[in-house]
Amino acid sequence: MKTIRTNRKKLNKTVRKKEKVKFINLTFHQYENILCNKISSARICNVLKVNCSKEFFIKLIANGLPEYEDWYKRVKSN
Repeated sequence: MKTIRTNRKKLNKTVRKKEKVKFINLTFHQYENILCNKISSARICNVLKVNCSKEFFIKLIANGLPEYEDWYKRVKSN
């Protein structure tokens, strides 16, 4: 995964122009970094170059997505 070096709190123009999606397939490493580092949704979208809804990240962090339940347990147990 790319190192996130920006403190940007808004989506980049190129990301805003893309079609908004409701779900992103993440790798375990990306998921772990999102949970452990408390990265803002705008920063994640800018790095991954995808326009995703903020609700997705709220549910992701709160373990509200069944697709990531097993990973949540692995990350939180460490």
